[in-house]
Amino acid sequence: MSESNEDVVDEERPEEISEEEIEKEKVKTEERKSKADELWKAVQAGDDKKLTTRVASILNRYPDTRNSDITLQMQYWRVYNGITSDSVDLKDLYKLERLTSITRARAKIQNEYQLFRADTEVRRRRRTLEEEEKESQLLDKPSYKSIDVFSDETGKTANYVFVAGVWFLDSQYTSRVQRDFFKWSTEKEKAGVRLSKEFHFMKLPNNSNEQLELYKEFFDIIMQNSAMVSFKAVGVNKTKINRMPISDLVTKLYYQFVRLGVEHEIKSERISLPHKINLTKDQDGESELVIETIKQNIGDNFKLHHENDLVMDQLICMESEKSIFLQFADLFAASINRKYNSSGNNNKDRLAEYILDVVGINEINISAHEVNRDDLETEDDTDHSVLFMFD
Repeated sequence: MSESNEDVVDEERPEEISEEEIEKEKVKTEERKSKADELWKAVQAGDDKKLTTRVASILNRYPDTRNSDITLQMQYWRVYNGITSDSVDLKDLYKLERLTSITRARAKIQNEYQLFRADTEVRRRRRTLEEEEKESQLLDKPSYKSIDVFSDETGKTANYVFVAGVWFLDSQYTSRVQRDFFKWSTEKEKAGVRLSKEFHFMKLPNNSNEQLELYKEFFDIIMQNSAMVSFKAVGVNKTKINRMPISDLVTKLYYQFVRLGVEHEIKSERISLPHKINLTKDQDGESELVIETIKQNIGDNFKLHHENDLVMDQLICMESEKSIFLQFADLFAASINRKYNSSGNNNKDRLAEYILDVVGINEINISAHEVNRDDLETEDDTDHSVLFMFD
């Protein structure tokens, strides 16, 4: 080999990445994930103090804005600048939020936080100019209403495994619940009551009636706004099915949880299409591949049965400590688990009994072998809270 060729080889040899650089990148990734979680929480709470949160709210509520910065700008002007017509006076441009600011916020949300992303094709040609005709057509498309679902899984080491959660059929109700919780917690603190940092079922002490009552009051906050809230659960008796890895079983339960839940809401006429589903689940150490598999399976089923009228939009994992909605889901799921797997006679049992009583859950029984089916149908039922039990 000649000296010139050796030089070429040396230049192309990749540099080794140090452990320090790997650790720095890991820290950056964790920081981005934390900021993404906080942004999602702010959107759910209706926080619109910052430009980034306002842009994220528009991207969440109007999926068509994710593919077009012009559409995003116009929808932003309608919502936050009070523009009601299809044209604006040139002088008004001094008062309206500028496209460059909106675009920067959108890019950060989609590229850095990986939220409310554009279609794959759009992401490929994001830096090219889009045709004006396509922009105007996007404005004419109907906006999807949103269902926000907060879920948890439980019973993995017991006979019965459950996925359960709280469904908000109108995104306005998440803001109302957040507001009521803030009011309640402020009143308690003024009265000298020390509240738990997180209302987690397993953290309820068995020797404190005061804490039991606080947990009940906390759950009552969501029940006060139950007009557009429903409770859904899916469970399976794993002793009656062929041996299956628990991770695969939980994945199948999440699929049935969302699919059967949506079908139940449509049949009971509590919702009508088009709709999109945002699912936030308690963080439980699942890999990104598992999360993406769940989202893909649900999305493919929606596409098959409802075409573009039903969309699986977001699937996000978050620590329950950061979301009162995940704490509601934890209390609901754990109450069901308590009834079927470990009932007793202490505060946790009393809380479980209280929650299941106020929720008024209705059980629909299905053969355990049906848990694998993609086209399962159940009887029509109008109860807003239901447990689909594969047993």
